[in-house]
Amino acid sequence: MQEISAKDRDDIRDHVVARTSRGVSRDDILLAICKKHGLSFPQAEILVDEILAESSREVSIRRNALAGGIAFFTFLGGGLLAGASGYRLVRQLSQYPFDTSGVTWDLIMAVISENYPLVAGLLFSSVLIVVGLRGLWRSVGDFFLSLLESDAGS
Repeated sequence: MQEISAKDRDDIRDHVVARTSRGVSRDDILLAICKKHGLSFPQAEILVDEILAESSREVSIRRNALAGGIAFFTFLGGGLLAGASGYRLVRQLSQYPFDTSGVTWDLIMAVISENYPLVAGLLFSSVLIVVGLRGLWRSVGDFFLSLLESDAGS
């Protein structure tokens, strides 16, 4: 196997960890290393396997941080959309003179059909909130699980 300097190994390690964290395929990473450092494919495979074994905790933390960020902003966007749609819907509904004794299914359907974009915004925002919360739950759980597994394996 061709000798690799410590600086080149650090560069390769940073490249492998960064690209693996972003979900780039293993073959693309190997091909880039072969081209840049003049290694054969089997040499690059051995090197990448070693680096990933050493850096599995860092890769996992980076992946979970990225997924958690996306989930948080999905949740936040859903919350903002729900707030805006809910405020506009309440403002629209406050213009109707409601008598609770005369509320029928037909009246409710008429109000919803007149304010369909706002109701659709509320439904879509609820989906965003649920998806965001699920993503946060998974990424935070995976983050702590990866910390426990890495500490137990050390």
